Amino acid sequence: MTNSAHAKGRKTKNYKVVYPREAKECTPPNRHICTERKGTGEKEKRKGGEKKERKIKGRKGRRRNGKFLGLSISQVSALFFLLYICFVCRNLQPIIIVRSSDKGFVRVTLNSSLGFGVTHNSTFHVAPDSTRFSTHAPNRTKDFGGVWSRPYNTWPSDRPLPCFETENPKIMTDEGLQKMNPTKEGLVYLKLMKVAGSTHAGVHVRIARNLARRQGWKKGSICRSRYVHAQGNKYKDRSKTQSFLWSTVREPTRRYISQFFHFHVSRRNVEPSIINFKEYLKKDRFLNNEQIMNRHSIQWLSTDINRTDPIIAANNIIKDYDFISITERADESLVVLTMLLNIPLGDVLHLDSKRSGGYDDGGFQQKCFFIQPANLSPEIEEFLSSKLWRKYIKPEELLYRAANHSLDLTIDRLGQAKVADRLTQFRHAQQVAQKRCGPITKFPCSSEGERRSTTNTDCFMHDFGCGLDCLDQIAEELGISNKTY
Repeated sequence: MTNSAHAKGRKTKNYKVVYPREAKECTPPNRHICTERKGTGEKEKRKGGEKKERKIKGRKGRRRNGKFLGLSISQVSALFFLLYICFVCRNLQPIIIVRSSDKGFVRVTLNSSLGFGVTHNSTFHVAPDSTRFSTHAPNRTKDFGGVWSRPYNTWPSDRPLPCFETENPKIMTDEGLQKMNPTKEGLVYLKLMKVAGSTHAGVHVRIARNLARRQGWKKGSICRSRYVHAQGNKYKDRSKTQSFLWSTVREPTRRYISQFFHFHVSRRNVEPSIINFKEYLKKDRFLNNEQIMNRHSIQWLSTDINRTDPIIAANNIIKDYDFISITERADESLVVLTMLLNIPLGDVLHLDSKRSGGYDDGGFQQKCFFIQPANLSPEIEEFLSSKLWRKYIKPEELLYRAANHSLDLTIDRLGQAKVADRLTQFRHAQQVAQKRCGPITKFPCSSEGERRSTTNTDCFMHDFGCGLDCLDQIAEELGISNKTY
């Protein structure tokens, strides 16, 4: 026996005598004064072998014969370990469900402890009949502040693409008639402001034109389509089996900046000051933060214009649209679109409608306006970094992030290698098209800023769908005019 304080025994607050586990005094004949430690509880052995349970100070539970609430210590440890792993993976969480008053949607609140003092809280809205929100795992749907991503579905192989005869040929080239005559069937592209919408509308026109050609329609025919600025609620009653609805979104701050410089600085010669920028935002009813109508992307894309909860509206947009392309990932988006519809890459070959440092479409005041590059003042940059601005654009930002992740999920589903291969082909074809078709195609405004008459351009309407015949030739030469996914 050693002479240390531990070996001799010491008095503590909770015990008369405490010995270390390896102390040899625990052997007879000194067993009656030995204290033995086991697991999380402790008990003393006294004379006559009598055992007495002790309450451990500071513990709420009670240990009986090496068990905690009827479970052995090893079982309790294993259970808490499994619960911890489940909480970290977010596959098993305490859930509080509150029924929302907004047309049967459910607001689900998750609150889980991740350990080490970290807590996760999130709230999102789901439709009772929706199944895509039920699983959260790597490379699957993801929650962006309540807006959920999803992979887009390919068009069923046993169903022909929704190419129907147009009701009135004049509708195809008249923006006003398209707005007044929404369709329940056909190809629909909902065009937003400053998202490369004119370029994508031109792609849409080319798809509709080429589909009609492959069905043997006469030259100049086009499938029933819509591709102008319009409200999404015009298509709330569309047939989802007989129509294809898609659109484009852009990072919201960049979109607002582009819109200000295009419509105000370039066209109206407004000075790009912080005062004028805020005045422009007031026209978008910026100061009234509560209404869904004040957020451009959600306002225009929502198929239910009466919704006031932007999170529910954003979820509906992701759910209702057959595809949403991303401005910053235009090439990838268009390649994925061809694979969803199983159409040739040549159908999405295009020429850009507008570029910063060029001219617009010549429609405003029947003049060509030079598009000023977006040079921000320090005051505007500071404002765009403020909490007020971040709060205002948050719903649009969440929609953008969910749509961006939805594109990733769709690429994963289609096969990253296949998408990458087609993307390489497409980018090569685009380079050839820009080099050969760009210089010879007549846009509404010339490179010198002169406006051409509508009969003297190579565009289908306004400044989109331009150079279609030249693009056909490039697609044919490169072998991408008929080859499908």
